[in-house]
Amino acid sequence: MRRSRLDLYVDIICALAQRPLTLDEVAFHCGMSCTALQQRIVFLIEHDIITFEVSDDNRTFYRLTPRGMSIFKTFSIAKHLEKLQGTPQMQETLGILSELDQQNVNNVWRNQNR
Repeated sequence: MRRSRLDLYVDIICALAQRPLTLDEVAFHCGMSCTALQQRIVFLIEHDIITFEVSDDNRTFYRLTPRGMSIFKTFSIAKHLEKLQGTPQMQETLGILSELDQQNVNNVWRNQNR
């Protein structure tokens, strides 16, 4: 099955989250051709998600910007929550949040009617 652009971008961001990598290393981690990867990298650079550095031996390394790291953390949290979905712990947590939310609604309503 063909991966969506979003999936490709997420794969690239996840590969670069550990350490700066060369184009070939990112392509290997993501299972993409270098040509297709270059197009995706241009998009990520234009949107300030990754940046590149040229080392002393003329190798280009790509790394995440602070904005890119924030995006990576958001995807990590979403993936973790997706794994928890449907587990008994998640159901209990959702129940507690629902009760707290209802209490907050009642408190706001009481404060407005004073």
